Amino acid sequence: MANKLPKNWVETEFKELASFVIGGDWGKDLEFEFDVESELVSCIRGSEIKNWERDKGSTSSIRKVKSSSLEKRALIEGDILIEISGGGPDQPVGRTVFIDKEALNVNSEYKKVCTNFLRMVRIYDNLDKKFIKNYLDSFYLSGEVLKYQGGSNNLRNLKFKEFETIKIPLPPLAEQQRIVAKLDVLFNHLDNLKTRLDHIPQLLKNFRQAVLTQAVTGKLTEEWRVGKELEDGNALLNNIKKLRTEILEDEISKGKPESKRLLRKIEKLEFEKPEDVLPITWIWTCFLESSLKVVDCHNKTAPYVNEGICLLRTTNIKEGKIKLKGSKFITQETYDFWSKRCPPKENDILFTREAPMGEAAIIPKGMKVCMGQRMMLVRTIPELLIPKYLLYNILSFSFQQRMISNAIGTSVKHLRVGDVERLTFPLPPKEEQTEIVKRVEVLFAKADNIETQYQSLKTKIDSLPQAILAKAFKGELVAQLDSDGSAAVLLEEIKKLKEELKPVKKTVKRKKK
Repeated sequence: MANKLPKNWVETEFKELASFVIGGDWGKDLEFEFDVESELVSCIRGSEIKNWERDKGSTSSIRKVKSSSLEKRALIEGDILIEISGGGPDQPVGRTVFIDKEALNVNSEYKKVCTNFLRMVRIYDNLDKKFIKNYLDSFYLSGEVLKYQGGSNNLRNLKFKEFETIKIPLPPLAEQQRIVAKLDVLFNHLDNLKTRLDHIPQLLKNFRQAVLTQAVTGKLTEEWRVGKELEDGNALLNNIKKLRTEILEDEISKGKPESKRLLRKIEKLEFEKPEDVLPITWIWTCFLESSLKVVDCHNKTAPYVNEGICLLRTTNIKEGKIKLKGSKFITQETYDFWSKRCPPKENDILFTREAPMGEAAIIPKGMKVCMGQRMMLVRTIPELLIPKYLLYNILSFSFQQRMISNAIGTSVKHLRVGDVERLTFPLPPKEEQTEIVKRVEVLFAKADNIETQYQSLKTKIDSLPQAILAKAFKGELVAQLDSDGSAAVLLEEIKKLKEELKPVKKTVKRKKK
């Protein structure tokens, strides 16, 4: 059963409200020479739509089009542009742009057209053009536009002939204008709120980084250290070396040559320590010196299968976590070969040395994964060096800066295996590592809570435009006034205008024989 229209409203097809519709013209590059008269124009593309209210087309492309094409396609105030081709898997076509005075004043030395991926629609003058634009936005946000999509998910097309037949609820002109004015006020408030909210993710990022900075410089636990007799960092490092030697020698006795090579490498290790001053019980160390193992990945691409064991690539390590989305899969046989040097296990740290460089995450309990290319594994002795403490160091700004200074390459910065092994970080006593991890987790939990609230609020705010528009086109946003008359009058006026614009047929008189 159709929804009942508000008093004095009528419903009509979209195409009945358009006085002129035409496709765009992408034109040619500026160097192209037409054999007829041409002009430079500012060509609005689909890529301008997302930030239209902010940029008003300032990023549009300067092109050259034929003057004859421009005569029909030059945009004027009140024109509506509808995206008819483009989109993507998560973005249907059908988005709109409204050409107002502000947009026409941007790059005002050029006339404006739209690309052929957009369709220009000119609405009759006895209607509020922005009212129609707002309805098209409501139709898009409601998801109804999906019924008019063609093509593939990666390149969608709007079935415009069918789209033109959508029904638009139309109030009298005075009410249209009141609705538009009310929507402008509400959307302005929403935009201001969104602008303020948009600062929150960066503020949280800055907060987390400040916590990490305090943690890895000893300032986070400065008061906690007062009056405590803590083990010296050198003593802790000696304990790490002693226990590591015992573990590796046991592996050597079981026929693991990689452990023998690792011991030799550690014996020859030399690295440059930073000059930054540390708390008295802390020392500078590096990955290879203070870890049980630092192992490179296999240097070839593994053969993928549709399902099996997860193979992580560098893009799966982000913001201190393993993101399984987009990961590939390998067989058990491939896993055994690719991981024979050191199968990744719980509490190991995965570190990316290229594309992107410097991302890290801890393998959680119960997750079986294989390392992909340009990735390294750092295995600590957890009872002496807490993996989370090392991870927090890697994520800190100071570590990242030291890492970048050791990177090589011009276009794509990366680290060699030896560079990763010698990456430095400050090592505090084990008891203080525990306290640091505890305090960082408490502060990060507070930030996570704020972020959860932010995401919830953002979701609600993002849904408000459609809710507001839906209310507007049900006639519930502003009052209906008898003095406004009926919208049926507007349709009669449009009908007369169409009749007046019909071409007059010429009659040809036949000569009498």
